[in-house]
Amino acid sequence: MGDVLVSTVVYGRGGGRQLTMHLLRPRPAPERPAPALLFVHGGGFRHGSKDAGIARLFPFARRGYVCASVE
Repeated sequence: MGDVLVSTVVYGRGGGRQLTMHLLRPRPAPERPAPALLFVHGGGFRHGSKDAGIARLFPFARRGYVCASVE
């Protein structure tokens, strides 16, 4: 039992560049749709990063949530 982390997934474009997120899901993969959590860091999108948010999401993935931390 553990978590699966997929780093730097491109989910769109904005400001002339790719926008990325980290995804985290429980292992084994859920057999049906699972609840999801989205972490958006503070800092007005000028400070902070998706990297800081992913660590906060591990406890939720262990409880069955699919999680994402976006930039």
